[in-house]
Amino acid sequence: MPVTLSSPDIQPIDPVEFSANWGLAAIGADKALQRGLTGAGVRVGVVDGSMQLSHPEFSGRADVFQFDDVDDGNHGTHVGGIIGAAQDGTGMQGVAPGVLLSSIRVFRASNGYHLGNQQTADGYDAAIAAGIRLFNNSWGSITDIRELPGVSDVRSEVGTAALEAYRRAVSADAVLVWSAGNNHFPDPLPQPALPYFFPELESNWVAVASVNQALELSSFSNACGVAARWCISAPGSDIYSTWTTDAYYTESGTSMAAPHVTGSLAIAKQMFPNASGSELTRIAFQTATDLGAPGIDEIYGWGLLNLGNIVDMIEPETASFFANAAWSRFSTLQHVAAAIPQDDTGSAVFAGDQAAAFTSFWPLEGKGDGIALAGEDDGPHPRVWVGALYGASHLGAAPDNPGAESETTAALLGVDLIATDTERFGIAAGYSRTDLTSDVPGDDADEDGYHLLAYGHWKSDGWFAAGVGQAAYFDQSITRSNISGAQGTSLTPVGASSPATWAGELDGRFGREWISNGYEVAPYVAAAIRWQDTAVFEETGAGIFSLSVQSSNFGQFEIGPGVRFRSPEIQFESLVARASFDAGYSYLAGDRDYLTYAKLLGTSIEGTTAEVGEHILRIGADLKVTGNDGNTSGIIAYSGLFQENATTQTVSASLRQAF
Repeated sequence: MPVTLSSPDIQPIDPVEFSANWGLAAIGADKALQRGLTGAGVRVGVVDGSMQLSHPEFSGRADVFQFDDVDDGNHGTHVGGIIGAAQDGTGMQGVAPGVLLSSIRVFRASNGYHLGNQQTADGYDAAIAAGIRLFNNSWGSITDIRELPGVSDVRSEVGTAALEAYRRAVSADAVLVWSAGNNHFPDPLPQPALPYFFPELESNWVAVASVNQALELSSFSNACGVAARWCISAPGSDIYSTWTTDAYYTESGTSMAAPHVTGSLAIAKQMFPNASGSELTRIAFQTATDLGAPGIDEIYGWGLLNLGNIVDMIEPETASFFANAAWSRFSTLQHVAAAIPQDDTGSAVFAGDQAAAFTSFWPLEGKGDGIALAGEDDGPHPRVWVGALYGASHLGAAPDNPGAESETTAALLGVDLIATDTERFGIAAGYSRTDLTSDVPGDDADEDGYHLLAYGHWKSDGWFAAGVGQAAYFDQSITRSNISGAQGTSLTPVGASSPATWAGELDGRFGREWISNGYEVAPYVAAAIRWQDTAVFEETGAGIFSLSVQSSNFGQFEIGPGVRFRSPEIQFESLVARASFDAGYSYLAGDRDYLTYAKLLGTSIEGTTAEVGEHILRIGADLKVTGNDGNTSGIIAYSGLFQENATTQTVSASLRQAF
């Protein structure tokens, strides 16, 4: 099911509480809160000094697992508050006010003394065994890694026991977030820089540099340096958060930047419960707002943490272009069907009073019980024909979809196996090319269509019936650049996919024609049914934003009355011409918003088009010119469908030759 973006249980944002920590607005945390995304139920291990979990801001949210916590540490309490202080209208609130907090004590709160590498290893192993998979580490060895030239030096600095525990944690798919350090070094401290020496850790590792309110590197912060590929920046200067006992305090440091990232990853985990640890880290990196030099750089890494972009990843508009693509496939079917006139059986054959009236206008000669134009042979002569069309369609905008335009060209080749004045039956094949563009530049698709058609027309004693059936295969290539959550980031993702679709359509009409003085009026009832089936397909090239689009089945049925007006056939030396005009109404039932499901990291996203109207105005016109011998004819035709939020218009031409 899709992630819930709103809930009746959403707490209104208290502007005073929210603004107490300026970092929340800087990373777009309000977007998460407005959608009820709080990291609810996500378990976070705070590897630090102990936390005052009895602080009112943590009421009811202490995890069942705690490691050697003594409920008295200022540093751990401050860090924990940035991650998950409650949204309760007092003091301040955390990035993810719904998380469960686990204190994993590796420092003595009273003097900041590290309790040892074995304590760290034991804390990690116990937390992993308890099921915790997200860890905040606002600490590290105060050593410039340039003083650690070899891997053995690094191993000695961080401790073999701790290093092996980190490896076990990464193997268990845990994410480890680290503060970069407060020494104004060009590189992070050894722990956040570990993947530089041990690449197997990189996929689940995050180093965090600090920025101030001007969104510049804090004066104290280490830069991302050699860790740029797994480094991000977050607010760390003058951060207001929880403090012992039941108090609040302002602190600065990369220790304050890291928990902004950890809280955001907790929300990402709520949004994408099936995401792996490495996917969560890529979410943080690839949604970050670019800072400094374009792209990933050695100062800010991927850039500024952007929780607002993370939340936007599941906005419906990110999948809406796939719904537009489904709409365009139906439009192509309609264009091709419109290029085959459903009532072209040749010259009218009249009898009795109708014939007498008609002869007062144009010279005719008798044929059995009826009369036809001079030189016209009503025998069954197979005819080969070629046709071409140009179609243009427009889809209106919706709140989650900017709308789209499509253009279709097609070529058709057919044969009238039966062609008399009263019957016509034939088969055809065609190729179509449709180009689809979003009204907001960046998304487009091109589609190759292969069509097989059968068509027929029958009339007797003024009654007539006509129909066109087609089966089509569409090979569509979609390029998607308007990707929700990727705005302003260090990399510009572009998704590419190639859905394959089978589709079909049946069009028919039945009516009665009356002729007076050579003018024909033919009321009728028209109906159409169309369908398409698209298999599951995967998007590539968009990085963490790549979607898996689920299989889809769409069907529509329309029915309604219409009337055709036709002029008499007019002889111009060796040519005979006649014109027709057609108007009708249809009621459209079935799929009108092209609801399409895509999955992002296992989470469902619904994409739709604007809902097209159920009432359709149909307009058509054509001009047919026939050689005096009846063996050669050409038709130029127009067809227009107009409904709320959509139009489809087709101009076609065909040339027939009898042998």
